[in-house]
Amino acid sequence: MNTKWLIENSLFEEETPRLIAALEKAEIEYQVFINDITGPSCKFQELGLDNKSPVVYYGPLETGYQIKHGTIWVPGVYTTMENYKCSKYYTHFGYWIANQDYFIIPLGELQRRLPEIKEYYLHKHNTKHVFIRPDKGTKLFTGFCAVQTEAKSVPQAVCDTETTVEVYYKDIEYVLDFLQVYDMNPEGLIVVGPRREIWSEWRFVVADNKIVGQVCYKRALHKYKPLMDFTDVYEDGTAYGAVEAILLQTKYRPDRVFTIDMCLIGRKPCILEINGFSSAGLYGMDWTDVVGPVSQAAQEEWDEYYA
Repeated sequence: MNTKWLIENSLFEEETPRLIAALEKAEIEYQVFINDITGPSCKFQELGLDNKSPVVYYGPLETGYQIKHGTIWVPGVYTTMENYKCSKYYTHFGYWIANQDYFIIPLGELQRRLPEIKEYYLHKHNTKHVFIRPDKGTKLFTGFCAVQTEAKSVPQAVCDTETTVEVYYKDIEYVLDFLQVYDMNPEGLIVVGPRREIWSEWRFVVADNKIVGQVCYKRALHKYKPLMDFTDVYEDGTAYGAVEAILLQTKYRPDRVFTIDMCLIGRKPCILEINGFSSAGLYGMDWTDVVGPVSQAAQEEWDEYYA
């Protein structure tokens, strides 16, 4: 196996040492560099890599975009951004999506549609809080709950709670102004859904249809589930089994290697989102389980490409 890893070290500074240790243990070649995206694009040809062997990039999304569109490395970047739009993968994973009862609308339609959407969620899900996230996988803004309040003094605009970010507003114009900070144009698509009570959360790495890594990055506190009568081992097994079922029951794959974020809503395991592997933090996951299968997937992809 001749796969080489290219690591941009400006984003995952805590992740990089663990990745390097795993690569060295597996005797896989790697190179570390820093790309200043505020300056001229990195001259990737000066890194000494070519198309004579597979290359796997790991680092910030912006540099990944430059590599994907500025080099001929295979596979190069495991983040085909078009495939990580909600409007793309919800189509294939809809049954498993945490917010199955969603609407995808242009931002410019939010003001007109929000009252009826809120009314719908109030009657069907008994919640007045509406969750909003961008359609694009680039995450122009972090998903948040829009909470309408009649208080004379609106609380802190953005409150980072243990479950989600909340934006308090008296009228919808405030929410629109909040989103304009993130350069969302009126035609940009957003996903709107009811607020869900999420318990624990996991990230899984999938390579060639197999789970090669798993970590629980948010374990729900007892106060969120006082009637819980199962252990953490049960939770972890439930999430793992769900991902296995998803891979068995669906054919859509955004890339040969990607990540799936899972959660529990009540006792049901659901997909929070999927992300490109090349720019996904692994939250302390054991890299020794990951680098071999990912490198092998890259080698096979390169072999197929140049067959």
